[in-house]
Amino acid sequence: MATLRQCTTCVKVNRKRRLITKRKYNMRCKSRSKSIRAACIVKIAPVGYGVRFDLATEINWLWNLLTSTNINVKVKTRLYEAIILSTLLYGADVWPLTATLTKSLDAGHHRWQRSILGISWKDRITNVEVRARTGQQTMDNILRERRLRWLGHVFRMDHKRIPQQALYCQWQVPGYKRGPGRPRANWRGAVSKDLRKMGFTWEEAEVADLDRHGWRRSVAQCVQLDTG
Repeated sequence: MATLRQCTTCVKVNRKRRLITKRKYNMRCKSRSKSIRAACIVKIAPVGYGVRFDLATEINWLWNLLTSTNINVKVKTRLYEAIILSTLLYGADVWPLTATLTKSLDAGHHRWQRSILGISWKDRITNVEVRARTGQQTMDNILRERRLRWLGHVFRMDHKRIPQQALYCQWQVPGYKRGPGRPRANWRGAVSKDLRKMGFTWEEAEVADLDRHGWRRSVAQCVQLDTG
């Protein structure tokens, strides 16, 4: 079994080229992300198809590490969190995701974990057991935790900051009339649902988040209870 130090040494080889590769990957995602859906599709593609398509040559070294049987699962999981998951969810704190996109992200999340464990669909192992082995949360819980932590950060901002103003601003365009049908999903609506799961109203959250550490504990407890 390779240790974390040995694996870290392996990752540091040609570090400059790796950083350039990661930067190119982020720029590629941003350049194509004219909508949240487009951004998710671009980022899920290498995850859902085992990095065999667009970015195969660029991150093939990482794929070999995560699927290697000579590396401890804990080490591979930490590498997955630090490199794959952080890139996949870059900017997800402010995504107004729909249920369809959340399911797509969750599917990619579980595919990576199954690849790390060397499990295929033929083994008939549930996602719950896969997460228990890797110690990961569901994608829905990960996204909820990120949104709520970002909400607390915005609450504590100065009122002159643009995110603080955008949070409370009521946009009204003269002469605009919304078309028929259900309103589009927005970030504030998603966060309001998250707060209801925590048992907080919007006003209570504004007061509770003044204690930074207490707020983070409350968010973490909410995610753990939802998992249990």
